[in-house]
Amino acid sequence: MKTGGAAGRSGSEARRTSLIVAAALAAAVIVAVVIVGGARHYLRPSQTSRPAAASGQVTAATPLTAGRGALVFGDDFQDPQSGWNSAVTPSGTNFGYGQGAYVVAGKGTLHHFAEAPYRNALPQLGMSISATQTTGAPAGAGFGVTCWRGDGTDRVRYEFVLLAPGTWYLERDGGMDTLTSRGVVLQKGTAPVGPGASPITVVGMCATLDGESTRLALFVDGSKMVDQIDAPGGSAAGGWLSALDISSRDAGDSAVTVTRFEDRDLSA
Repeated sequence: MKTGGAAGRSGSEARRTSLIVAAALAAAVIVAVVIVGGARHYLRPSQTSRPAAASGQVTAATPLTAGRGALVFGDDFQDPQSGWNSAVTPSGTNFGYGQGAYVVAGKGTLHHFAEAPYRNALPQLGMSISATQTTGAPAGAGFGVTCWRGDGTDRVRYEFVLLAPGTWYLERDGGMDTLTSRGVVLQKGTAPVGPGASPITVVGMCATLDGESTRLALFVDGSKMVDQIDAPGGSAAGGWLSALDISSRDAGDSAVTVTRFEDRDLSA
């Protein structure tokens, strides 16, 4: 089973990996999405970012694999100073480092993001999370990754999540964050594995093709689940930023233990 390269890394190697992008790191931001009457409420400050230069672009026909792209940020959480926030959200979910991992202990129905410390926006971004989930987690609980660009009414976000017992979702959300905003499910399906005691790696890709369309791909443990082009309209501009995505669509407590997170420049 693939684990996104997390297995066997020492603390010193993790620190060296973090130094790859030390100049580009800034404080990570936890984004809490409180479920109110089935809706999602984003608690997120506005962001600014610097687009990166691109070469070797992904096109609509480029073959994609889960490991594509040059690694620009990698963290296996051996260093508790690597840049992710430790905090408790108003709903009671706890984010923090522990036992050589990044642990998100969720409370009830939830949808939370923890933004990655890598703040250099990329026109073509690949993200991966390797994690486990507590045994007995409710159906509809799981994890994944999310990318977004723009802000306010021009914001667009894509979410790639794998939920128990083994359903994957590709969703799009855009515009202003409000109590009634809900993501649009672009595709969903059944994965060969689901969140549980064994590590699972979820990879999401957001590759801008032109000013209006984006190629999206989702992999679960190296197997491609979806590969499509989306043109949501609007005027969102700039590169993509990343975050890990924790969700539970049914009430019940559960914990996700993240052992590896990566950002990759798909065009490099």
